Amino acid sequence: MTESQWLKAADGDALLARVEDQLSPRKWALLAYGVVRRPWDVVPDGPHRAALRFRGDRADEVVPHADFTPWVQRLADTLPAAVDAAEARQREIVAACDPDADRQAYQETAARSTNPHAPPPRHSTSGGSVTTFSA
Repeated sequence: MTESQWLKAADGDALLARVEDQLSPRKWALLAYGVVRRPWDVVPDGPHRAALRFRGDRADEVVPHADFTPWVQRLADTLPAAVDAAEARQREIVAACDPDADRQAYQETAARSTNPHAPPPRHSTSGGSVTTFSA
């Protein structure tokens, strides 16, 4: 695989499978840290960023599982507030895109968020199968 093919590849699992036997535990730790650092701007301040810094600062070390236990508990304790903040931010984004949208109209339905005021989905039949498109 050439560098150009690598950069154009769309299947991340295939790329990881190609290099998995070539990466040391340190390189795997750095890769994982890099992946979770990409959305840094949306990671809430506080324990979430601190946990990432904790692991990133120790990329050259084998960190015992026991060292992560306090972090897991801190993150679990703050998760509901982080979810609430993310949902509030999502409503702000929707309102900015659609000022007429009802900010409180979003509700959880079958493990996904929906807007009851959105137009119904469009359907397409192609080759005997039905495909649903969101409007």
